[in-house]
Amino acid sequence: MFRGTTFPLPGGYTIADLKEGQEIRIAPGCGHPNSDKERVAIVAHVDGYSALTADGIMLSCCDGDGVTLTGKEYPDFELDENAKRILGEAGLG
Repeated sequence: MFRGTTFPLPGGYTIADLKEGQEIRIAPGCGHPNSDKERVAIVAHVDGYSALTADGIMLSCCDGDGVTLTGKEYPDFELDENAKRILGEAGLG
């Protein structure tokens, strides 16, 4: 989906290990678009060392050190319009 380099940054493994439906906490300055506030989001799609949240936040291996699991999982979640657009542009929607 959002392929980067062949050798990910150490945080890339955090992103690669995410699963759809997991709730995550995203530190300020992480994700795209980035924010100066901590955010909580649900993982919608994972592709290698990149991920997309249900509300359209894109995560790469550069963001892995700022992502933590909350321990909550949501098997049923809805994608917002931005996430649907991103997945569609990537040919995954």
